[in-house]
Amino acid sequence: MLPFERIFVFLLILSLSDALPTSSRMLPTRTALLPTTSPAYLPSFPASRNTTSQPTGPLLRKSLNLGHYPPLWAAPNTQHPEVQRAIRSIDWTHVPSFLPRPPQGDASYDDGHDPACWWSRTECTRPKQAYLPEDIAYCENPHDFGLTYDDGPLNPRDANDTWGEPQLYDFLATYNQQATLFCKYESKPKGDH
Repeated sequence: MLPFERIFVFLLILSLSDALPTSSRMLPTRTALLPTTSPAYLPSFPASRNTTSQPTGPLLRKSLNLGHYPPLWAAPNTQHPEVQRAIRSIDWTHVPSFLPRPPQGDASYDDGHDPACWWSRTECTRPKQAYLPEDIAYCENPHDFGLTYDDGPLNPRDANDTWGEPQLYDFLATYNQQATLFCKYESKPKGDH
């Protein structure tokens, strides 16, 4: 079984575990097949007021008009009205004031002070900004577990690709599971490697 197939089977079993009896009627996790409860200590973040429900189902490649996007590897036009609207919509009091790290790294970075809470360098989990919650970095209760997604899901190869978007989202929605996926897209200016 390939690694991604094991993950899919695990997710399927995990999602079906909601239909199982509660943990008080189950054997302890150390003797049961899978953990039987989800952590109940996750913080309750306020929902954004500017959200809309997104459609589920296959996203057809032919519906994507690349003419509506900036050209790849070209510097964006920062004077474009859409870019200007986006810039004006930012609450700049919530933008950290530290400088971005250079691609080659930064040997002069102050690990002890760690102004950016740079996890990949210092394993910081408590942001310096008071308006940001502390990262969930471990499961407090015995026999709880954490599930994360990294670098995915993948772009679909075809309409039946179960690993591509939006099939993963539909799968999670079918079993009333929630996940957060942070996406960072870029179009690097020419000459910037």
